[in-house]
Amino acid sequence: MRRSFTIMRHVRGSGLEVGAAAGPSLIPIGAEVRYVDKYPPERLLGWEPELKGHLLQPPDILAEAETLEPVADDSQDFVLAFVVLSTFRMRWRHPFIG
Repeated sequence: MRRSFTIMRHVRGSGLEVGAAAGPSLIPIGAEVRYVDKYPPERLLGWEPELKGHLLQPPDILAEAETLEPVADDSQDFVLAFVVLSTFRMRWRHPFIG
């Protein structure tokens, strides 16, 4: 509920949702979203048997979440990534905490 409220309140324009294969977010009317995943649905189904029977959101862009390499810098109004941060290989540091 909190996630949906935050999205409806803050998401505007066009952007990306990363890693939403089995559970894409509800996006406000007027906003445009393209879906990003590292792998196509058929490959995910091979690794994650619990996804069988779910309607998976096919990605518009195949890319690694850490870099979003094919996406130009400053080209998106928003990026949603609710379930992918724990899968990052890179060590993230908060700019104020270190």
